[in-house]
Amino acid sequence: MMNGQHADPPSSIPKSKTGNNVMYWTSEHDVLLCREVVSENPFKTRKGSSQRSEIWDRIANTLNTCSKPVFAVDKRSVRDHVGILINRIKKKLRAEERSSGIAPPEPTELENLVEEIMALEETADAEMKEDDESVKGKAEKEKAKATDMRLKALEKVSETMKRHSGENDQEKVKKRERRSGSETMLFLSKKAEKDQGLKLEGL
Repeated sequence: MMNGQHADPPSSIPKSKTGNNVMYWTSEHDVLLCREVVSENPFKTRKGSSQRSEIWDRIANTLNTCSKPVFAVDKRSVRDHVGILINRIKKKLRAEERSSGIAPPEPTELENLVEEIMALEETADAEMKEDDESVKGKAEKEKAKATDMRLKALEKVSETMKRHSGENDQEKVKKRERRSGSETMLFLSKKAEKDQGLKLEGL
């Protein structure tokens, strides 16, 4: 009996294995674990990150320093056991919702702690999702801005090319006009010479 609560028989208690040590989880272990998880709050870091892994490791190391009850855990076993406790409480809450007209019993410290852990995880997940959406929205705005700038640059290049093309066309017309004028003068000059020659022959 621990803190007024009877420990479950070993056969029904989840085990935690680290190396050659085997530890059976009791309600007293569960409470100390959950207190530490609430204190450290590994959910404030991104899931799967090295930062979250370090926090779970720190929780395990802290628990392993306890003299009573004795822990033999690592970061994986404490993380997995918290998952077991959360699933257990979710199942209990669903059963209470289905029970109509029956007042649920007063929650224990462990149940309150597990529900607090669930709230911490849900809040952190929502905040990270919001941050991800904000970053995504910012990236999309930056991409749209870059596309707009690129289109404006292309339009400017196109206008410059058209202007240069127009200037070249005008220069070609002027050259043709100058060439046409020179050819006319040459024709008139040759015609005058020919007429002069004919006049001389008639004399």
